[in-house]
Amino acid sequence: MTTDSEVELKGRGRMSDRWGFEEADDWEAEAPRPRAAVEALVGRDGVVAVAVETGGAVVGVRLALGWRESRGLAAAVVSAANEATARALAWQAGNPAPVTAPMAGGDEAPITAADALRLVEAVSADLAEFARRTAEAAGPMTARSAGGHVGAVARAGRVAEVSIDPGWANAVRASEVESELLDVLRALRERGAVDRPESGAIAELTALLGDPNALLRRVGLVP
Repeated sequence: MTTDSEVELKGRGRMSDRWGFEEADDWEAEAPRPRAAVEALVGRDGVVAVAVETGGAVVGVRLALGWRESRGLAAAVVSAANEATARALAWQAGNPAPVTAPMAGGDEAPITAADALRLVEAVSADLAEFARRTAEAAGPMTARSAGGHVGAVARAGRVAEVSIDPGWANAVRASEVESELLDVLRALRERGAVDRPESGAIAELTALLGDPNALLRRVGLVP
């Protein structure tokens, strides 16, 4: 049984019903695209739908019938992209990553004061780098498609602006517009994505704190 969060990215032709509309292009038939089943979350606004994976990566953009007559395509892309991102965040909140329990009988080697200091310094450096990346992602970020016809700006993890060369868009196939929209949205995502702080030092500290009794033994506070 499929759910609304699952979508099959199809080749040109009739689109998946879950995209919400059919193939938009009234040009001659094109060669079919490779088929790939992808679990995705879809944001829609009028003439455009944007699909993202549960992790937030943009996997598809589709234009609806009549997109050429729409005067608000750029604004619709902004709205659809942000809706898709919101759906991904909601999915992540409802499906948190499992926490790995500490392994029984793990490392029991003594921890010296120097060991503890080195670990704390390493964790502090990793968290400082994470904070730097987070602050950078919160500021305005710009991207342009490889073809140069579509640009976009993101602020604080949300798409704020999209610009599309109107002369180019009116002269090319829908698939070309979709491709450059996908390109620019992916570029914004890659520049602004900040994962959870993860490193060897953070994992080591987390494991130590996950077994307080073992930690006390290793620092020599209990036999």
